[in-house]
Amino acid sequence: MKSYLFVAGLFGLLLNACGSSAAATGPAQAQASDVAAPETAVAVTPSAIPTDTPTLLPTPTPLPSPPTTAQPTQDNGRHALDTG
Repeated sequence: MKSYLFVAGLFGLLLNACGSSAAATGPAQAQASDVAAPETAVAVTPSAIPTDTPTLLPTPTPLPSPPTTAQPTQDNGRHALDTG
């Protein structure tokens, strides 16, 4: 198992080393990206506003039922499980 992980790690390292490197950007490109990011955010904001879609008439929300209280019973002084 360890040899498999070693081979997989070595393969990944070699693959990464032989891959194309990221293009280096100059200061002008970085500044253009910094300017474009807020403009894009402002342009996308209107699409986040919800649309006015017609809905069904609201239905009345039912009120919760009142809590049930224990009704008084006749107490003959005996427990339910008393047999004597």
